[in-house]
Amino acid sequence: NNYEQSLEIQKAGLQALYHQCISSMNAESNKRSLIESQLDSGQKGLDVILSLFNTPLRDDRTSMTWLCRLLWVLTSNDDVLKSVSRARYIMENTVAICHANGAHQDSGDLMEAAFGIIANMAHVESNRSILLQLQIVPIILETMDYHPRELPLNQEACSALGNLAGSPDLSAAIYDREGVDLVLNALNDHLETEGLVSEAFRVLVCLSVCVEESKGIIASPKNVQLIVEASSEHQESKTIQEQCCKLLASLSTVGDLNESLVSNGCLDIIFSALEYQASDNILDAACAALRNLCCQSHDSDEMLRRGALKTLIQAMAKNE
Repeated sequence: NNYEQSLEIQKAGLQALYHQCISSMNAESNKRSLIESQLDSGQKGLDVILSLFNTPLRDDRTSMTWLCRLLWVLTSNDDVLKSVSRARYIMENTVAICHANGAHQDSGDLMEAAFGIIANMAHVESNRSILLQLQIVPIILETMDYHPRELPLNQEACSALGNLAGSPDLSAAIYDREGVDLVLNALNDHLETEGLVSEAFRVLVCLSVCVEESKGIIASPKNVQLIVEASSEHQESKTIQEQCCKLLASLSTVGDLNESLVSNGCLDIIFSALEYQASDNILDAACAALRNLCCQSHDSDEMLRRGALKTLIQAMAKNE
């Protein structure tokens, strides 16, 4: 605050605060202290940080990266997030940063941090309508299209989309902007990365539940094979297995899609979950998927031949 004319001092200050909030043994306490602090003049510490959005620092991409990283960390704490009084200001300026930098080739670190802020802010349901008004969905999707190989950026983009897609209007906006294909492309490009696969599955689950038309795209033979491959790649991840089974449970409510699901390996995912997973959430989702397949299919003989009934009974016996 005392050296507003020195960009280097302000940049160094942002870095120092960021590391105090993420690397220190007292990181959580430091976050709260920073949010609650104020100068002798009465100005809040957070207001000093937010004022940097509207200084010459805004034109320096490295400085904005550190600012967004700091705000990303601060908004990751639910209690802190709910106590932030200038949420709209943060969202407006973060969206503006995204809009100005998304197409730049070297903006990956900045966009990752900015999408991290958006993902955190979208945890609060009342913020989602503001983000819809600010047109964040096309910005996220266009940035993913510009940077398909940037793993951290795409992972945070999927995280943001997953939180936004909890609202039907935002799910529709994601679908209308061909978001299904972009998320599937990110899944295909980063299949080996557990964090991205988990976030991508979460987006697909929300879209399949909220936008009926998306199911036909997700359940195409090529995409079903991709989903099965992603699940098989991360068999030890309970989060991914749960999300995958939830996705199959949603897709299988449409009888015309079940032939594609069964013929491209989804039964293996469901049977594996029923036989080897102990998590109640995974078992619930797997049972729902199998029930839907049996009820909606025109011919359930294939499932019976594959041992669906035996596997289901065994799962019930283990969890009685």
